[in-house]
Amino acid sequence: GEAGGRRAMQRQLWCRVVLRFFKCMQRQLWCRPNEHIHAISIGVLGRESLLDKAREVFDEMRTHSVPRTTLSYTALIDAYGRNGDHATALDLLAQMKAERIQPTVLTYNTVINARNNMGVNIDPDSGQIQLLFLFSVK
Repeated sequence: GEAGGRRAMQRQLWCRVVLRFFKCMQRQLWCRPNEHIHAISIGVLGRESLLDKAREVFDEMRTHSVPRTTLSYTALIDAYGRNGDHATALDLLAQMKAERIQPTVLTYNTVINARNNMGVNIDPDSGQIQLLFLFSVK
């Protein structure tokens, strides 16, 4: 009801404050966020359905000389997957492989969970998991 809506607004406001603090950290020489802080920020923003902000943090990593790794890609894939954008999650998986960043079991589980959360069940005996692995190989 009304209390739930208020809590959701408070969480989104809190995320925006945290994002401002994160952006401030990026401008400081003495406390630049590393790849783990970027991945955590992407994850938090994704959980709050702020996909444009999560993508912005991810896209700015190179600008701030922070390498994209499996951790940051998996966080962004999870953000899109948990918000129902499975196509973008798969595109990110393909981009990750194209950049020669090796997905982990957690990365693949994230994609599979996104599909399951959308109501697309994956039968482990059907070969769909193998197809997912093949699809991601460039």
